[in-house]
Amino acid sequence: DFNTTSSSIIFNWTVTDNIDTNMTCNLTINNEINASDIIANNGTRTNYTVSGINEGTYLWNVTCVDNSTNTNTSQTWAFAVDTSSPAINLDLPFNNTWQKQGNVTFKYTATDARGIDFCTLYGDFNGSLWRANYTDTSVDTGVQGTFNLNLTNGTYLWNVWCNDTLGNIAFNATNFTVGVDTVLPNITYDVNTETNNSYFNRTW
Repeated sequence: DFNTTSSSIIFNWTVTDNIDTNMTCNLTINNEINASDIIANNGTRTNYTVSGINEGTYLWNVTCVDNSTNTNTSQTWAFAVDTSSPAINLDLPFNNTWQKQGNVTFKYTATDARGIDFCTLYGDFNGSLWRANYTDTSVDTGVQGTFNLNLTNGTYLWNVWCNDTLGNIAFNATNFTVGVDTVLPNITYDVNTETNNSYFNRTW
């Protein structure tokens, strides 16, 4: 089987005959003749390009005839055209939310018809520099993945970039913002507040 991101496919085959120096061949794709009367020289590889093939899975073969009208058909092979990038969803933390602990779990889900090769967490976790941080090479399409980071207090941008098995790539459409604040509020009493463990009466 052959998989590609290109809509222009080069088909090649070699036909041999005991007498004829060249034969005439038809290229069939999904049980329909795509091209006919292709001249194929005996024992020499023939290349034929078909452009504008839509995304999908296809079966193809070649039928050739010699000068005595002897006809033979090749084996049927499969190929697939995949021009779609994976879809990335950032699940958690939600955009523009705050975490009260520095240990943050980033969750995402990537989907692709032909599978995901790997996904990488991007962010400015080390200051203003946007860069790749961690890569997950065991991604199952449609199954939530996670990255765990220990972050200091501050706000950060993050996103996930994925590459499918054919090299189609994508980020989530929007970077998310997450904040970390581990500091408890500081409460002080006003100067007019009675001291601790004091007793008093009020007359109204």
